[in-house]
Amino acid sequence: LALLILGGLLYRNNAVSTQRQVTTIITADKAGKPIDKQLTRLTGYVKTHMNATTSFALQGSYLRDYSAAQAAALQQTQAGAKVYSDAQANCSARVDSIQLSNCVTNYIAANATPNQAPTTITLDKNKYIRTLTAPKWSWDLSGILITLGLAGLIAWLVTGVVSLGVHKPRKRHRT
Repeated sequence: LALLILGGLLYRNNAVSTQRQVTTIITADKAGKPIDKQLTRLTGYVKTHMNATTSFALQGSYLRDYSAAQAAALQQTQAGAKVYSDAQANCSARVDSIQLSNCVTNYIAANATPNQAPTTITLDKNKYIRTLTAPKWSWDLSGILITLGLAGLIAWLVTGVVSLGVHKPRKRHRT
C-alpha cells in the first residue's frame, strides 16, 4: 500500500514537473531567448513519464513572427519603409520583445497611410502550439512503484484467500 501511495505521489509530481518546464519555456520564449534545448528536454521527459501530457502556445514567437511579417509587407513601398523605420526608432526603448512587437505594430497601424498599409498578414497559429502526449504507462519511478505496489497488494490478497482455505478449525476433544 505504501508503494502505491508513493507511486501515486510521483505520478502527480510528473505533471507538476512538466508544468514547471513549460513555464520556463514560455518565459524564455517571451523574452526572445532560444528554447530549442528546453523543448527537446521537455519532449524527452514527456515521452518517458506518465501523466506528463501538456499543451502550450509559444505566444512570444508568434508575436515576433507576426511583427516581422507585417514589417516585411510594409517595407515593400518606400513610404512604408519610412513608417517602419520611424516605428523602430520610436519603439527602441522597449526592452521586452513582446512590448517592442506590440509598439511597432501599433505605430504602423496608427501612422501608415491607406496605400501604405501592408496586405493582410496570416500566420498558421498551429505552428506555435506544442502538444506533447505522455504514454499511458511507462517504466519511470512512479510506474515501477505502482507496479510493485499492485503486485504486493495482489500477493497479499491471494495469500489471505489461500490461507483461509487451508486453515481448518481444530476439533475439540472432550475429556
